[in-house]
Amino acid sequence: MTASEWERVLRVNLDGVVWCYQAVIPGMVKRRRGSIIAFTSGLASQGWPQASAYAASKAALVAFVKSAAKEVAQHRIRFNLIAPGVIDTPQYRAANAGADDARWRASVGVGQPEDAVGPLLFLLSDAATMTASIISRDFAYPARDS
Repeated sequence: MTASEWERVLRVNLDGVVWCYQAVIPGMVKRRRGSIIAFTSGLASQGWPQASAYAASKAALVAFVKSAAKEVAQHRIRFNLIAPGVIDTPQYRAANAGADDARWRASVGVGQPEDAVGPLLFLLSDAATMTASIISRDFAYPARDS
């Protein structure tokens, strides 16, 4: 991986969240409420061949969110993470055709984008009183029987 590829992955996956956080946090502090959710990956703790920059950026994101969440909790602001697992998206399909797709489906399962909606809505709701937490979907099974 080139230095520019490494830097691009970190800019998107880590810096993008940091700058968005910095943009919204003053208003949330003023209102004394808010909820921010970032998406991480199980690869943050597992790693994966050919995905070192991605895994490193997601691990750094976990550390950032857990630290920042504790800084703003006194203002009743929640900052949490969702690790949705393997999700069937155009990007996933482009990277995992044929045998790779079959391997993912047979091992950890492949979810649908809408599978992240429930955890997302919960974390945005007033029912979620936690912060600096990760909701992780480590194994996927079909939401509906075929």
